[in-house]
Amino acid sequence: MTDERKVFLDVLTLKPGKTFEEAQAYFAKAIPLIERHGLKRVEVFRISEKMRGHEEVNPSIVQVWRVDAENPFAALMADPAYKEVVPWRDSIFEMPKLQGWFGHEIAV
Repeated sequence: MTDERKVFLDVLTLKPGKTFEEAQAYFAKAIPLIERHGLKRVEVFRISEKMRGHEEVNPSIVQVWRVDAENPFAALMADPAYKEVVPWRDSIFEMPKLQGWFGHEIAV
């Protein structure tokens, strides 16, 4: 890794009938598993209003994760403990609508 701060922006859409509170209950269980693979959640936002954008894109939650590993998702997806919570994750979120981007902090 370089000295630049690398982040992952995670944009999630809840399934119909699922709540922000259910999502946070899932993350309470999943975050310790996620963090051991080099991702640390530093911000979470509940989307309250859409200003503009594609009519079919209506995310519910935006999270910012600090990335402290070269390839955190490969290790995470191979973790047997994380694999146990994947069905719970998939029951809450519209996984085909998941959006994610890596980026680097810049001075403004």
